[in-house]
Amino acid sequence: MKVNFKRVKFYTGIDRKTCIEQDTSLEIANLIYRYSDIRGLRLAEKIYQADGDVEITNEEADLICNLMNQYATAMTIDAINHLFNHNILKDERV
Repeated sequence: MKVNFKRVKFYTGIDRKTCIEQDTSLEIANLIYRYSDIRGLRLAEKIYQADGDVEITNEEADLICNLMNQYATAMTIDAINHLFNHNILKDERV
């Protein structure tokens, strides 16, 4: 699946009525770099160096989601889960 970590939508409140868009590529790459094993090094570099969409495998998506669930804030976890779920649904329609 293709994911753009430079344009992640974050809800501004629990009611999920409004959102902001942020570049999370550096933060996510750093989180993977700090808390993953050697497999994460290449993934962190791929995310950090991308200009837009990044091709993410299911294994890489699982790694990112697991790390997010352990180390990220609820707001970030929600945004990343939404990003991956949206892209999974989009891939299934193709």
